Amino acid sequence: MKKLFAFFLCIMCVTLGVSLAHAQTTTIGDPDPELMQKLQKRYETLKGFQAEFSQVLVNKSSGDAQQRTGVIAFKKPQLIRWETLEPEPELLLVGEDFVWDYYPDEEIVYKYHVEELLESQTMLRFISGKASLEEDFFVTEIDDPETPELVKLDLVPKVPEPGLVQAFVWVEPKETLFRKITLLDFYGNENTVAFEDIEINPTFERDAFMFTPPPDVELFDNTTKERGVGE
Repeated sequence: MKKLFAFFLCIMCVTLGVSLAHAQTTTIGDPDPELMQKLQKRYETLKGFQAEFSQVLVNKSSGDAQQRTGVIAFKKPQLIRWETLEPEPELLLVGEDFVWDYYPDEEIVYKYHVEELLESQTMLRFISGKASLEEDFFVTEIDDPETPELVKLDLVPKVPEPGLVQAFVWVEPKETLFRKITLLDFYGNENTVAFEDIEINPTFERDAFMFTPPPDVELFDNTTKERGVGE
């Protein structure tokens, strides 16, 4: 579930509106209050979004990096479709009751209760619409010469959790859209996601957040702790 937890933290950050080895940055101080108000309003009024993503996962201990690309869709309060296209297909879908993690090439599906994603109090505040950047995080604006057109924010949770001890977000200030996010966990592992072609409040297909396991796939059903064949 660690992978699912990190995945949902990405969603959490996006709906509010890099590694540490990047070029040197300078701390500016407190962020612009007007920008913070716009970000909070964006979060409160957002009904959903879809976008293309590129992701880099860096393991701190080994230095290994994994790169992925795909498409993502989100609909409040917690419906998510995260589809990796490269280097190998994977569909991670959060429905109303269950989470499905499907690997077409391997013909394997994992099934979880949605509640297994909601282990953190910070996460619960976000999906319930009660979260606030300034209430839940210590927020500092940082000057990043690599992206002068974006506002870079350093977020430190006021109640740190193993899956999230620090985050960096790059905001497009005019549209208050998050273009890039880096999450760091307790072990120093990094999860960086960049977004392109973001569409706010799109009209989704009726079955966009539904999933039925294909015939003959191997199903690992963690809702019953039993292993069987897909329905």
